[in-house]
Amino acid sequence: MREWIKAFMLIKATERRAIIILSVIVLLSSLLFFLLPSFVQPEKSKLVIVPQLEKKMQETHTDITTQSYPSKKSIYHFHAFDPNTIRKEELIEMGIAPKIASTWTNYTSKGGKFYSKESLKKLYGMHEDLYNRLDSYIQITPKQEVVTSIPTPIKQSIEKVIKLIDINTADTNDFKKLPMIGSKRAQMIIKYRTSLGGFIALTQLKEVYSINDTVYQQIKDKIYIDKNFKPMTRAINLNTESILAKHPYIRPVAKIIAAYKAAHGPIENIDELRKVYGIDSQTLNKIEPYINFDLE
Repeated sequence: MREWIKAFMLIKATERRAIIILSVIVLLSSLLFFLLPSFVQPEKSKLVIVPQLEKKMQETHTDITTQSYPSKKSIYHFHAFDPNTIRKEELIEMGIAPKIASTWTNYTSKGGKFYSKESLKKLYGMHEDLYNRLDSYIQITPKQEVVTSIPTPIKQSIEKVIKLIDINTADTNDFKKLPMIGSKRAQMIIKYRTSLGGFIALTQLKEVYSINDTVYQQIKDKIYIDKNFKPMTRAINLNTESILAKHPYIRPVAKIIAAYKAAHGPIENIDELRKVYGIDSQTLNKIEPYINFDLE
């Protein structure tokens, strides 16, 4: 320290003064840097908003907050309504945002239909809270069937056309009333019915030549068989008839039956006929309703 002071005293007087003045300036500057903020408070900046801009910001805020979610302070007028006929004004009164109300009524005005409450959830902009508010007020009117009255003369004419036909008693004119049945098909049906001894099932019509499944499907709901009908009262006697080969069902096995009777004598019952070799059960079931075994 002494050496430093001694060296300091050896320099020129003007240089010593300059060093002292410079040191004082540095010291004062340091003090001002640390002490000045405690005495001076900076002025707060103010955000200046142009009146027109402020008004625009308020309008934008209002649009955003009311577009899909109306204010809770609004007073809503709820009432039962049909979503297919309600007007836009009524929807807005119930708290529906105008944009959603427009989408709703535009859809119905162009023929769109809501067939159930749940279908409203698919409407664009329909959020869960809004649907829950409306749920108990939705009443969809059921679709009404249009009943057209038919004048009596026309009604009677229709009844005649749709009257069921008994295929065991019908004549040619009766059969011609059926779809796809003309004179030739009617005659074929009657000819087959005669050779058969009568129909015991509607499906036997498909055995008639030219009556395919397409024709049968067209007429099956317009024909019937009397429940008391018996085919020719089992007129074909298997033991005495000489015309067995003329029956459509017996013809394929007529020779087998004749050979059996020649070897064993008359056939007494259906059980004995079942034992005849060469007659399968399907054929036997078909001919059974048409035969008898009288031995007199």
